Amino acid sequence: MLAAAADLAFRARGGRAVCAPAVVGLRSFADASFDVATLRSYLEHEHDPLAVLRAVRSLLNRSGVAFVKVPNYGSLNRRVRGARWCGYRHPEHVNYFTARTLRARAAMAGFKSRIGLTDAFPTSDNLWARLAPA
Repeated sequence: MLAAAADLAFRARGGRAVCAPAVVGLRSFADASFDVATLRSYLEHEHDPLAVLRAVRSLLNRSGVAFVKVPNYGSLNRRVRGARWCGYRHPEHVNYFTARTLRARAAMAGFKSRIGLTDAFPTSDNLWARLAPA
């Protein structure tokens, strides 16, 4: 019911709301039709993050970019806090990423990634990445 109401509101403005599993919803858009995608606090909830990254990659045009934010599993805080780390959210978080594992998944999906020192600062609980089509 809420999805239908959102779709009605968006269509009145020339858009649409998609209510579907992530990859199914992403495939409802034409390839290379997006300039930017934002996956903020999402990939850690996704059972198949590689499939989502591949779907996002297909939607981005040649100069497109995807911004990703996930909990920083490689953080010093995670090591110090152990099981009390703020990034643990069982059962909602089903994946955890370090800068290395996020770069690897992005590369498998066809992205080149930029994760700078301040994007994966050792004391930060957040990890940011800028992904561009390879």
